[in-house]
Amino acid sequence: MFERKIIFAVLVLASASCTSLKRSNPVCPPPPPVVCKPGTFDKILLDTTLKGPGMVQMHIVSLPTGINTPANEHSLSFLNTSGRIYALITSDRDGDQKMYSAAFKTTTSYGNINTVVVSDSSHPLGAPFYCNADQLLYFSAKANNDDPDDYDLFTATVTMTNDVITLINIRPIVSLNAPGFFNSQPTLDPTGKFIYFVSDRPGGNGGTDIWYAERSSITGAWSGPEPLPPPVNSECDELSPYISAGDPTTLYFSSNGHSTVGGYDLFKAKGSGSQFQDPENLGKPINTEYDETFPVALGDTAFFWSSNRPGPETGRNIWTITRSFTLRYAGKQPILNAPNENLKPEDIEKEKDITTRAKHEQEKEKVIIGNPVVQKSDTVTLLINFPFDDFQHPDEYVLDTNGSPTSRLWRTVLDTIARNAKQHIGQLQELTVIGHTDSLGTDSYNDALGYRRAEFVSAELVKRGVPERIMKLRSKGSTIPVAHRQSESDEIFRLRTRRVECIEVYR
Repeated sequence: MFERKIIFAVLVLASASCTSLKRSNPVCPPPPPVVCKPGTFDKILLDTTLKGPGMVQMHIVSLPTGINTPANEHSLSFLNTSGRIYALITSDRDGDQKMYSAAFKTTTSYGNINTVVVSDSSHPLGAPFYCNADQLLYFSAKANNDDPDDYDLFTATVTMTNDVITLINIRPIVSLNAPGFFNSQPTLDPTGKFIYFVSDRPGGNGGTDIWYAERSSITGAWSGPEPLPPPVNSECDELSPYISAGDPTTLYFSSNGHSTVGGYDLFKAKGSGSQFQDPENLGKPINTEYDETFPVALGDTAFFWSSNRPGPETGRNIWTITRSFTLRYAGKQPILNAPNENLKPEDIEKEKDITTRAKHEQEKEKVIIGNPVVQKSDTVTLLINFPFDDFQHPDEYVLDTNGSPTSRLWRTVLDTIARNAKQHIGQLQELTVIGHTDSLGTDSYNDALGYRRAEFVSAELVKRGVPERIMKLRSKGSTIPVAHRQSESDEIFRLRTRRVECIEVYR
């Protein structure tokens, strides 16, 4: 540390002496480049070890052929248009870097791949980000000159015909572009008032840095861009910032600085605007000794990134995290529900009363918002938010009918249900707990996931004194979603659909 201070002082003095001379004086050399010296990070933060029967098994998998090719797939992002979600892929599969689209079905399942149509297809383009606030697609493209490192930021309007996306009204963001420099990889916060992008223009910490600009409204002009202040940018390269609409207080990005497993790693930093906390490495096995870039979160549903780690295809590929369940053991070998593999219900251990294709009984529903009073043969719907297809780590607060957090803790809500059940235990014939999921995932996976959400709520009620003998567990998976409201976002719709119902049946 002391040695660095001495070197820094010498550089400052040398620079000061040179600036007193004429600019054309050849004696004054350019300042030496800053050496990138990241620290080391070696923690495993995602458990992918094999689990026993009935346990969740985590996997890191590459997306299927079609999304990935033997060429380089640099990035993947998403846009909602025409009532559907589409994946946008930046790829070199046809030689130059271009954008492609595919309808999103599940985390590892997509529709046909189509080339995104632009008016000038001769220039490489990519790194798209769709802003819901102003309904514009932000992306980067090669500037119209011979400098291979000169990229600019653009916006465009998205049109859709038979699953083919066309970009029209393409315009450069003049106020953010620095001619002769690399300006790329834009992302915006959900309000559309802050934009973040990567540039190697002067004024940063070294290499490529994350820059930001702001505007007072989504139709206003952007302020002059500035580099994000410490601690996000380092003396090394920062790349591919991303902010998810489902988690607007987390900035994801890639860097070969800070402390890394090796190469470029994925990081996250909590904050908003221009103020962010110390970056956190996402750890192994998401990060490897290879390069991990372009992190993307699809709301709270799935997480994706690009990496050149070895995979089924050569080059850079898009990767994601999936979940499966360990079904049983054959000797010492676990038999898994592989990601998105179709299962028969009889294959699932402890399946009990899973009724996956049953028609919806027309029970009267009562949503817990305030203090619940459960009546005879009543259905109580618990809007407990289970993020990222989880079933045992719900968010602290239950949701209201609009999908917004209330002031009521899920533990308090279950206290009330348990107290009511115990007060009427003599008349209570059965307490049925039914788990529901959103539609992202296969039927078999959602059936099992819904059942385990019901198991979670049932176990919590048993802890509170409800007799296990009267509990009946069911799953309806994704077969009975809530009604999709007009102008409601897909993320809120899926959030409200992930719910658990408790039906008290009296004698």
